[in-house]
Amino acid sequence: MVHLTARTHSLAFWLLPFFSIGIFFSCPTYGQVAGATLSGTVKDPTGAIVPRTQIIVKNVATDVNTSATTNSDGFYVVPNLLPGTYDVTATASGFAKAVHSSVTLTVGAQQILNFVLTVGQVTEKIEVGSGSGAGIIQHWWRGGLQKHCRVAAQWA
Repeated sequence: MVHLTARTHSLAFWLLPFFSIGIFFSCPTYGQVAGATLSGTVKDPTGAIVPRTQIIVKNVATDVNTSATTNSDGFYVVPNLLPGTYDVTATASGFAKAVHSSVTLTVGAQQILNFVLTVGQVTEKIEVGSGSGAGIIQHWWRGGLQKHCRVAAQWA
C-alpha cells in the first residue's frame, strides 16, 4: 500500500486542477476556412455523364485560371478558391463550350455548379490545290472528330 505524505498530497491537490483545465482546452478545434470549393457534374442533354471535361475557373479580378477535369462519373472539384467573382468554362470533345459567368464565391462556400453540354457545331474548311491531279479536299468536324472527303475534280 502506498502512503502519501503531506507534501505529495498537497502537490497532487494543486496539480489536479491544472491537468483538468489542460484536458478541457485540448478538445479538437477546427481551423478557419479561407477558400471556397466549387464542384459539380457535367452531363449531355440526355442526362448522360460527360467524362474528361476540362473545367476552367477564372478569377475575374486577378485573371488567374484554375483548372480541373471531370472524372469517369462526370464529377469535378476545384478547392481552395479565393473569395471573389469567377467565370467558369466547361469544354469537352464533341460538345459546344459552356460558360457560367459571374459566379460569386464567399469564404468557406461549398458551391455546386452543374453543366449541361450541347452537341458541337459542324465546321467546314475547303482546301483547293493546284497542278495535275489536284482536287478539292474537304475537312469537316462534328463532335470533335475530323472527317476527310476528297472530291475528284480535274482542273484544265
